[in-house]
Amino acid sequence: MGDRKCWGGARKVSAPPRGTASQYSKGVSGLQAAFSRLASGIAAHPRALRGVLAALGLAGAVLLVISEFSTVTHVKAITVVLPNSERTGFDQNSGAMLILGLLAVPMLVGAALGPNRPAMVAVAAIGVIALLIALLGDLPDVTKTGTIFRERYEDAKAQAQIGFTFEWLGAVLLILSAGLLLLADFGGRSVAAERPVEQPGAG
Repeated sequence: MGDRKCWGGARKVSAPPRGTASQYSKGVSGLQAAFSRLASGIAAHPRALRGVLAALGLAGAVLLVISEFSTVTHVKAITVVLPNSERTGFDQNSGAMLILGLLAVPMLVGAALGPNRPAMVAVAAIGVIALLIALLGDLPDVTKTGTIFRERYEDAKAQAQIGFTFEWLGAVLLILSAGLLLLADFGGRSVAAERPVEQPGAG
């Protein structure tokens, strides 16, 4: 009897609403359709799209090069920039951004001319390295006032300048360019694989 009571008193697990599965299916179908349309557009104009995305990466490479010759930080007391407090990108990282920017250029040219996954991956790696240098290597320094300036000027404060912005922005553009180029290549290959193979003599 006890077993029967336990069995009879067990709560039934309610089934999920009927509309949940259909809504999920519709959502997945919508995403698949959107990706298919995007891939079709990529496949229709692959060269033009690669050129635009590579140009985006080239802009990032140029910013990295310019950052080496721009001021990345200075120390200011109220409204006055203190003497000998300005540092350029080259002073900060000994030309690392210059080298990375120049290395990215031939990779981007290769990616613009045709599908070249190794070049795209290399551009992404360059962007990641540049971003790590900017955020982990330069950011702590460009916001550091320094003991000497703090001892001489009570209100001294280090401030990041346009050169530092060029560093991280150039790195982000390289990563974005490489990622979109890889997506475009993947989309083009997907559309090509879905196209029916024409039989010889058909029609």
